[in-house]
Amino acid sequence: MKRKPFKKVMILALTAVVSLSTIGCQPSVKAETYKVAREDIQVNEEALNISEENIEGEVKIPSMLNLSDSVVQDKINATLKDDIMSFVDSQKYLGEHYKEGNDPSKLLIDVSSEITFKGQDLVSILILKQSKYEENYTYKIKTAYTFDLNTGKNISLDKLINGNEDYRETIRSYIEKNYKEKSNIRKSDIKDNQYYLRDGKLYIFFNGYGFDEEVNDKDQYHVPFEIFKEGVDLQPKLEPYAVELSAKRIKESNEYFETDMNIPVVSGLKDEKVQGIINKRFEEDALEFKNKIEGFAKEAYEESLKEGFTYYKYSANITFEEKRNQGEIVSIYVVYHQYTGGAHGMYYPVTYNIDLKTGNLIALKDLFYEGTDYIGILDSKVREQIQAINEEEKAFVEKSGKEDSFYSYYEGYEGINEDQLYYLTDDKLGIYFGLYEIAPYAEGIPTFEIPLEDLKEYMEPIE
Repeated sequence: MKRKPFKKVMILALTAVVSLSTIGCQPSVKAETYKVAREDIQVNEEALNISEENIEGEVKIPSMLNLSDSVVQDKINATLKDDIMSFVDSQKYLGEHYKEGNDPSKLLIDVSSEITFKGQDLVSILILKQSKYEENYTYKIKTAYTFDLNTGKNISLDKLINGNEDYRETIRSYIEKNYKEKSNIRKSDIKDNQYYLRDGKLYIFFNGYGFDEEVNDKDQYHVPFEIFKEGVDLQPKLEPYAVELSAKRIKESNEYFETDMNIPVVSGLKDEKVQGIINKRFEEDALEFKNKIEGFAKEAYEESLKEGFTYYKYSANITFEEKRNQGEIVSIYVVYHQYTGGAHGMYYPVTYNIDLKTGNLIALKDLFYEGTDYIGILDSKVREQIQAINEEEKAFVEKSGKEDSFYSYYEGYEGINEDQLYYLTDDKLGIYFGLYEIAPYAEGIPTFEIPLEDLKEYMEPIE
């Protein structure tokens, strides 16, 4: 009997890996600096062989050696390991939950990595992940990090480009001119965390949605440093971390419910009372979320036994990333994932914007001078971005001769609320909306980042 295909869509939904947030740098050097290399940096690989009922493969976890600052080295290594193990955990979940009936086939996974660039102050690492089910279904995904060796922070693409040019348009135009056969990309497709450095070039990549051996190998473009007017900054000057951020993991499972929660834990604050307030809030919110979903799960499970219908196990999971971790404010973006039946789960990002002097959460209005019409100002900025996105989309479909396929984004947007969801980075204010709030589920979490420089006349100084 011919086997049914593995549920490919679920692979896509669950293999996305969230990259850590990035912190800014100041331009100081030009592109030719790329010729300087750090030969003392070495990388060790820990081979993890996985052989379980539904999944098997080899995973190689890189770890850096010989950095003079052991704290920075540990931070980088923890980031790399967390990324890879998150992928492994997602594949284990797939192997357990999404096979067809008694199908004996295993999900095969493979993870490898490569240092693509070593400079005096930064290193670029590419991680290649692959899931394979039977012969015809292969999914590949890349993640990449460019670490500042002085702080351990991952550097986003926008922080590498000197000056104020529209670097996405510069990259898009170069690709259109030099990769005519496969240059059908929008400016908005270029993501700040999907790049790595190699041989004096930026490699911009896209994680696609195909299932063949070629996917993700062809969807990348190399762009010379020299195309940018003021070059690329390879010696960033970054602020040190304000606090250490780690995770307390709670993983449980029973016949009707499972949870895998990574709860943020802050350490390193001189004021232990404030530190306790912060960590207590994280843990209490996590446990309240878990207990709520577990209660729903128990009721639904007992009802299924009574009524005789099929029950699908409920789940409550938590992930997080740091958006800002410097000065007197940290911004921790916590995502609460839940599955309570239906075609897909739901997830809800909540950002904890914390004043490190008091441990209190900072309301959006408190960022602005008293009496400022911050709602009107932010509304105008968001509407400008939505208009630009739709203008680009319209030009894109017209160029491709598919005018009838034009789709207007974020038609549900009606304005900014007083309790608007937001986060801070070192140089941006991010305004975001929940699932279904202004767009369909497939569009994810609509997010609009506004440079703090554009808001400085209205805002209280951010230390």
